[in-house]
Amino acid sequence: MTLSLLAWGLTVGVFAGWVRGFAGFGFSAICVSGLVWFASPETIVPVVFTLEILASLFVWRGALLNFDKSWLKSCILAGLVTTPLGATALLLLPEAALKLTVSIILFVGALGVRFSIQAHWPDKAMTRLACGGLMGVFNGISASGGVVGAMIMSASGVQPKALRATMAYMLFFSGLYTLFCLSVINTVSGHQSSVWSSNSWVWLAVLGLGMMLGLHLGGKKFKKTLSNDYRIFVLNLIMIISGIGIIRSLIMS
Repeated sequence: MTLSLLAWGLTVGVFAGWVRGFAGFGFSAICVSGLVWFASPETIVPVVFTLEILASLFVWRGALLNFDKSWLKSCILAGLVTTPLGATALLLLPEAALKLTVSIILFVGALGVRFSIQAHWPDKAMTRLACGGLMGVFNGISASGGVVGAMIMSASGVQPKALRATMAYMLFFSGLYTLFCLSVINTVSGHQSSVWSSNSWVWLAVLGLGMMLGLHLGGKKFKKTLSNDYRIFVLNLIMIISGIGIIRSLIMS
């Protein structure tokens, strides 16, 4: 792994951490879309889930007063069913097809969040269950469940503080469960490569260092400003990064 690649990974980690610290979601999506050009999703996805768990622990106490219990419960229950489907696809799909799929999913997810900010979906049990189900599939295949969850919660009128706090707990539990599913499916399917490799530990260290700095800076910014303008900026950037990823995948296929 070259120094320039490590420097890029650190940069991605800082920015993704800032986004997570400010908006409450987007760390995995930005890491995957920023690094999928240089590393296999099979390598990156377990790393970013581990870091999502650590990021949630970082804000755990602060989220206690603001999280939405009904959204959290419904999303966790639905995710228990659907996460294995996405995790199976992650381990069994061809890498080239998976990279293209990841980029398309991120682009569509970010596009949906971007243009759903003024929408008003019903905040009902079925909406919350659908949110959790989609989060599970997207988490398993591309670590982008947070983008999907933010899209549906924003469109359902969940306030920024509640969204940010609820996402912290959702991403903690979904991260643990997805890592468990990946390990089990990897063992049962007889997949030759391990969920973790030597490169995974390097990415964990580099992205983790950047993430901690970004979380601190993003959290400070969240306390001082309204989130909508910055959230739109972040989602526009995700669309640009994933859009370039789609073009690159098509050119190289």
